[in-house]
Amino acid sequence: MTRGSKRPDVRVVLYTKPDCSLCDDARDLLAELGIDVVEAVDITYADRVPVIAVDGRIVAEGRVSKWGLRRAIRRAGRAR
Repeated sequence: MTRGSKRPDVRVVLYTKPDCSLCDDARDLLAELGIDVVEAVDITYADRVPVIAVDGRIVAEGRVSKWGLRRAIRRAGRAR
């Protein structure tokens, strides 16, 4: 975690596509948790969206829960 912050310092990549409400929800959840998306990758032709990777590991796909995402971010931060 960064000093003075409750959020771990992690690299988050959001795999997304245009006009995807689940992708918008995932981006909103990340913002709500204070997590900056380092990179957004367009995967228009993929079967599953959104996909969230934290430090190179996929932690969520499709409908993303706030609880599950928060837990994955914390685990990734502790693994550093």
